[in-house]
Amino acid sequence: MHDLNYSEVREENMRLTTFTDYSLCTLITLTTHEERLCTVKEMSTQFGVNQHHMMKVAPD
Repeated sequence: MHDLNYSEVREENMRLTTFTDYSLCTLITLTTHEERLCTVKEMSTQFGVNQHHMMKVAPD
């Protein structure tokens, strides 16, 4: 599993909504784990976000 430092992904001069930020982090995570499926629970834990909020970004 690749450990990404998500603070490095964010550009300081660019303002993103929280939803957009989590969406981009989700895309990055999914593309770095092409060999397997990632669960919403796994990503919510990785991002430190409530699982309910992640379901809005990546619904079933």
